[in-house]
Amino acid sequence: MQAREHKQRPRFEHVALAAWVARGPDDDERSALRREFPDLLDDFEQANGRICRWYLGHEIFAAACLTEHDEIVITLGRNLPAGSGGLVNVLSRCESLTGIAASRLGRFDLRMCQNMTFSVIEEALRLLDRAAGVEAGPGTLALLHRRLGHAEAFMLRCGTRRRSIATRLVGSG
Repeated sequence: MQAREHKQRPRFEHVALAAWVARGPDDDERSALRREFPDLLDDFEQANGRICRWYLGHEIFAAACLTEHDEIVITLGRNLPAGSGGLVNVLSRCESLTGIAASRLGRFDLRMCQNMTFSVIEEALRLLDRAAGVEAGPGTLALLHRRLGHAEAFMLRCGTRRRSIATRLVGSG
């Protein structure tokens, strides 16, 4: 198999959109997408690492993935159901946490934090993906925020522990 050259790094958004569009009824364009999808996915994984977990919406275009390099990508379409603002806020908070965790945590702590965060992302996307509209009441949103708070607390504890160990190592030299 010959490697294809890309002008830019393959993005998860391309993989998710191709998977989303290819689901529709058979026509020439969708058939071509289905044929090309394995190569598109392979290109993404070669450049970004294997996808460990992912979610792709059924009723709306909403997707996310977690790679073996502990990178999380979330992509949302424009046509979200009415009342989805709270869930979009949860997803935005998740994106912020993933970036902060990546800069503060070691490999194993990062993996745990990103998995905790991805579980919240996955549940928020499932709630967004309801065909009859979003049914995420205040209790559901509070639960998602609480679960995300647990991931954030984990990140802070691990970050503090890591700085403490580094300070002791530097001070003992």
